[in-house]
Amino acid sequence: MLRISRVLVQNSEKILFLLILIALFCRIFSIFVVPEPAYNDSVYHLNLAKDLIEGNPLPSNAPPLLYHFVLAAFFGLTGLPMVWPFVKVIPLLVMIVQAALAFLLFKKIFPKTYQIPLLFVLAYPWLTRIGSVNMVESFAATVLLFFVYSFYSWVESTNKSSEIKYLALTFFALLLVSFSKLTIAVALPAMLVGVLIVLFWKYGPAHFLCKSGSKREIIPKKFLLFIVLFFVAILLSASFFIFSYLNSGASASVTESYLPIDKVTSINLLNAFNPEILFRAYLSFFDFPPSMAASKIPLISALPIFLIAALFAVMVFPIFFVATRQIILEIISGAKRIGEFLRKTKPIAPLRIFFLVIIFSMLLGLIPVVHVIRGDWYIRYFVPFFPFFGILLGAGFLRLQGRTKFILISSLILFSLFSFALTSGSALFYYSVQEKDAPLFTYLDAHPEISKIASVGKARELNYYSGQEIIQLDLAENFSVSELSTELKSKGALFVASTCYSDSLSEKLPLLEETGLIQKVFEQGCAKIYKVVR
Repeated sequence: MLRISRVLVQNSEKILFLLILIALFCRIFSIFVVPEPAYNDSVYHLNLAKDLIEGNPLPSNAPPLLYHFVLAAFFGLTGLPMVWPFVKVIPLLVMIVQAALAFLLFKKIFPKTYQIPLLFVLAYPWLTRIGSVNMVESFAATVLLFFVYSFYSWVESTNKSSEIKYLALTFFALLLVSFSKLTIAVALPAMLVGVLIVLFWKYGPAHFLCKSGSKREIIPKKFLLFIVLFFVAILLSASFFIFSYLNSGASASVTESYLPIDKVTSINLLNAFNPEILFRAYLSFFDFPPSMAASKIPLISALPIFLIAALFAVMVFPIFFVATRQIILEIISGAKRIGEFLRKTKPIAPLRIFFLVIIFSMLLGLIPVVHVIRGDWYIRYFVPFFPFFGILLGAGFLRLQGRTKFILISSLILFSLFSFALTSGSALFYYSVQEKDAPLFTYLDAHPEISKIASVGKARELNYYSGQEIIQLDLAENFSVSELSTELKSKGALFVASTCYSDSLSEKLPLLEETGLIQKVFEQGCAKIYKVVR
């Protein structure tokens, strides 16, 4: 065992480098294989960008974000249609920028061990899956990486011209954060306070007080200019954040059941910290598929799902432990340094502030993750902060020695292999589903007279491919045939469609057809279209 651990640690650079290349391949593979409707929100973002280009009215409850303007600018200026492969250009560019920023950042912070956090970020299945389509979260993660790279470069810079350049980039990154997504904009307080503290340390009165012990009477003009720029950044960031929040009822990036304080009950909040709920959140954090999805995977479905989940939880625990331990150590160390600073015995090093900004940004980023109504955790909203977790993992790795390094590297290797299997397998699965549904979309495209098509949960997908008006049916989870009939009539639906994957209508429509209330007009495999008989 000792020999194996020694060989693994000695050859870890080669192994990690190979895994990084495989992670990049899996990301590119997923981008070109996964169809846009695989993740429903992607279609929504494309449709919103299309509305921006065509000047159509925008949804009042969801103001466009920076990513929608990026999409609109690309397709508007190039004149390209929003179809494959052109819809994959922006996700591919975002992936390239994200990978480049991660490499440059980790190479700066951890010159000798950058492969650890880099592999973690590139192989992370959440980022690979969501980054394969036009989802805002992957773009938001790239924006946060840009902020961290600019901020760290400014903190560590000793060259005056470089300082000004990276400080300007830091301010610009703050603006991008505020315009990217509300679920990352909640971290702005930590970022802004951290920038302000470093401003004072580098250029303000606190800098001169710590250096000389005597108070400087005249505040440098350069410092005043930076303070003005800082508050301009605050004003613009806060303005957009408040506008988005008020205009959307707290749902521009967060569903309306998140953050409604008047509906929060202590029971629901406590339920989020139930051991079973926490265990599910822990598994979801590492993108272990939920039981329903896992049951469709042949190798996993043949074994008890709880056993597989328990083994997976043990496998990734070293990664989780090293990063969370680093969070605790940084908070304790930061609190000690702040106490020394307040006693005027020792200044706070900017690098310490950098790590505290990372940690408290992550903690603020957890706020929208807790579903206060269900008392559950929605990890997808935390996806943009995963690179921050990678930074802490890299810092924690520096504290390890001997066998503990072997354990962490082994855990990271196994997790990477799991990620490659999950992301590639899900990409092929969604591609096969798309192939089954393709005849239905082709039929709708060839028959523009088919409109007012009813659907449950597939409205965005059908609208994206057909361009027709789609009616979203509001039905309970276990709806009856009579409830479906009533809903179709009340919504004025002329047609109803069922697709091949996770469509609750597929079982009910044949029963409704037997009553004579609907009539089949198209069927190929599991894809069907029915006409509502009036």
